[in-house]
Amino acid sequence: MLIAPSAVADPRNPTDAEIAQSKQAVSDRAAEVGRITAALVRAQANVASAAQRAEVAAEKYNKARVDEQIATVSATAAAKEATAAQAQLQEMTARLDKVAASNYKSAGGLGPLTAVVTADDPADVLHDAGLLAVMGNRQVDGLKELDRARTRRANALSTARAALLKQAAARRAAESAKHAAERAQADSQRIAAQYTAQQADLQTKLAAAQAHAGLLVAARKAAVARARAAAAARAAAARAAASARRSGGGPRGGSGHHVPGGSLAAIAVNAALSQLGKPYVWGAAGPNSYDCSGLMLWSYAHAGIYLPHFSGYQYQSGRHIPLGALIPGDMVFYSFNGSPSGIHHVAMYIGGGSIVEAPTQGIPVHVRSMYYSGILPLGTRPY
Repeated sequence: MLIAPSAVADPRNPTDAEIAQSKQAVSDRAAEVGRITAALVRAQANVASAAQRAEVAAEKYNKARVDEQIATVSATAAAKEATAAQAQLQEMTARLDKVAASNYKSAGGLGPLTAVVTADDPADVLHDAGLLAVMGNRQVDGLKELDRARTRRANALSTARAALLKQAAARRAAESAKHAAERAQADSQRIAAQYTAQQADLQTKLAAAQAHAGLLVAARKAAVARARAAAAARAAAARAAASARRSGGGPRGGSGHHVPGGSLAAIAVNAALSQLGKPYVWGAAGPNSYDCSGLMLWSYAHAGIYLPHFSGYQYQSGRHIPLGALIPGDMVFYSFNGSPSGIHHVAMYIGGGSIVEAPTQGIPVHVRSMYYSGILPLGTRPY
């Protein structure tokens, strides 16, 4: 037997819907915490991955810096080589100028070497067979040395330019690698921080939902205790009244449907009969209106017995009694398919072949003869 809180008398008693909603809220919050925790685990894995990417990027940055240093050294060396080649060219030119001057004095005029010195490109003279024939070996060697110096200078300058380009590319690569490392680290930290904050917020909300549900359950337990005490007091008062009536010569007058006695069933029957004329409202459970299962819930709550607000569950809330063995207070059920799965209405048997019920929209709580169309062969006694 389930003992009910006094749902009618004490507005602080939470309803089944409120308790169910609080439990659902706890379940929902727990699910959210589970989802965000899983997301946080993934985020932490991403943090590790991002950290690894940051390490790779940092190493690329280190490599780029080393490449930049190497390129700087190469550029410096190339510049020195170009300077040396230029100096050598200037020295060789001065030497050939002296030879040309000497040749001019001894020959009495311009000689082939002078033509070499005054040429746009002295190297072209090396391909002039006529000039080579009249020039001395020493002069030819000097001219060849000049050509080699000019070539070295050109190569050194080209190398220097390539080294400078490589240096600039290395610097850009270093900057790009550094920025990539910073972005990877910042992204991973931001994502982890977001999920950590969300997890903390949801944990707080879950704790609040659990606390609220705990308060409602505690309130329900307190209401059950109050209902038990109230039911015991009413039963004691009813027994005392019955004893007084017997000693006083008979029952007092009253409604023709009043059921004497202090039993739980009598309390429930009298509670239901006290609501005659109240309107039918779907989903209502008193004290001003009722639907069929709401009237049963309200009436038995006065006897300290808790019934769920659903006729199908009320059918399962006690012992099943054959229709021929019904006593006042037993509930009878009506089904559209002849089985408990089709239950759509419940009423309370009050004796003498009559029931009290909240029938349907537009018809108030009333007493009528028990009808058998759609009735299940077993009633329920919830105590």
